[in-house]
Amino acid sequence: MQKFLIRSVLLIMCFGVMSGCVLALGAVGGAGGVVYYKGNLKEYLNYPVTDIYEATMQTMADEGFRIFNDEHDPYKAQMKFEDTEGKSIWVDIEASTRETSEIKIRVGVKGDKARASQLLEKIKGRLLL
Repeated sequence: MQKFLIRSVLLIMCFGVMSGCVLALGAVGGAGGVVYYKGNLKEYLNYPVTDIYEATMQTMADEGFRIFNDEHDPYKAQMKFEDTEGKSIWVDIEASTRETSEIKIRVGVKGDKARASQLLEKIKGRLLL
């Protein structure tokens, strides 16, 4: 009986340790991808702010969006647009390194993940041209 109890405790401890490793690996693995949090879509791109800014402005013009705010420099950019349905769209770009930047897109007050993802893909498509 004592052997069974010791093995059970050791097995439970192993599961506890292993589950922590799995969580840590999951956190590390997800760090490079797209994140959607509290209505904001975020992704790190291997482009400087100015390249992402230009691709964003071209994409929004192609979509027929009106510009309400446009502040930018080589290290960050903040833009606000209105789409054809009257929804506000916010785009923030911030340099992480000289050649890597984080882009955040929010569509509407509550956030529209599908629309933000669609816009991000169009911006990324322009960067590849």
